[in-house]
Amino acid sequence: MENDPANSNYIIAFGSAAAGALFGSVSTYVLGRRQQKLDEDNRRHGALINTQFALFSQVKVVDGLKANYLDPVRDEPDRFTKLGVTVFIKSPLNVPLNELAFIASSKSPNLIQEISDAEQSYLKTLQVLDLFNQFHIEFEKTHSPIPGTLNPAKLQPTAHVIADKLEIKLLKFYVDNIYKEVDLATPKLYQTIEKVSEFIKQNFKGKKAIKIESEKGVHTARHP
Repeated sequence: MENDPANSNYIIAFGSAAAGALFGSVSTYVLGRRQQKLDEDNRRHGALINTQFALFSQVKVVDGLKANYLDPVRDEPDRFTKLGVTVFIKSPLNVPLNELAFIASSKSPNLIQEISDAEQSYLKTLQVLDLFNQFHIEFEKTHSPIPGTLNPAKLQPTAHVIADKLEIKLLKFYVDNIYKEVDLATPKLYQTIEKVSEFIKQNFKGKKAIKIESEKGVHTARHP
């Protein structure tokens, strides 16, 4: 069969069109996949930044409790008699754990457990403080101060409270546990924030993270 130039040109044109359509489809697919990965990376990075903000807001609550409530009487032998009911503002942020599952398939799978443990240390601190507040409120309801003798130094009446050994033991238990939980939570929260920063540095090139800076013992957050 003789070659027909018209048919040859048609076949060439058809092949070029098919190749062009295939190339366009592949390009669209590749670009779509690339955009999908970029969107997923941005979502994951955002979840990590939100995690850092949540942990930092929680540690500021613990720091405030430590500096303003506990430290002033920390070394006094009868500190359990010096602490009263305290009202504090809780952190408005929670760690978005449901958005961090991807960490489990990374090179640092334990980080998600460390993040959860850090937040739990904050929540446990609040729980212990709540239990102390509840106990102290009930204690005050049933133990009105009894007027004592005149205090020459202050020229005003003093008062004391009569409590049994079990009540005193419980009061000391609650107070000691507040100190214990705060002292455990503070370093754990700061260390976890730093670990998340390191995770972002290793897995999200060019992405920013919250850095915790210490100046004269005061921790501050910086978002470069």
